[in-house]
Amino acid sequence: MVQVVRQNGSPVWWLLAKDEGHGFRKKKNSDFQFYATIMFVKEYLLK
Repeated sequence: MVQVVRQNGSPVWWLLAKDEGHGFRKKKNSDFQFYATIMFVKEYLLK
């Protein structure tokens, strides 16, 4: 999916937590995902 989105010229960030399964359940990983989302929104949606 990431590859296709990039091929279409849209920005995409892909996050992987090696110590998780599907989703981010551990606090450190969910915090990272939350702040990455904020950064993405500020960079690509609020400009």
